[in-house]
Amino acid sequence: MVTNTKFTDDAIQYANCAGLHLVGWNYPVDNNLKNWIDQSTLYPITCLTTITNGEKRLLLDKNIVLCKEICSNIELLGSANIQKTRYKNIQREIDTLCKGIPMEEE
Repeated sequence: MVTNTKFTDDAIQYANCAGLHLVGWNYPVDNNLKNWIDQSTLYPITCLTTITNGEKRLLLDKNIVLCKEICSNIELLGSANIQKTRYKNIQREIDTLCKGIPMEEE
């Protein structure tokens, strides 16, 4: 069973007794969803803080789900009616996630 949230202690105990394999945000400790995402750098656009929820929805409606998609083609932001003047800040956040480039403070 896979979830993008956390399992309760009761759920973990039940799964262990029932022979279920669980993968959650922080479970199991060494092979969890957060680690998978960090290692693969496949961050969803929903984690971005530089675009609004409405803009995220427009991108998702266009099947643009991962930050890496935008990283390789910043012009995809136009499909969510995002103004080009904002691209630099958004690109900086995406580069931080996908390429490990630290964000510079302005």
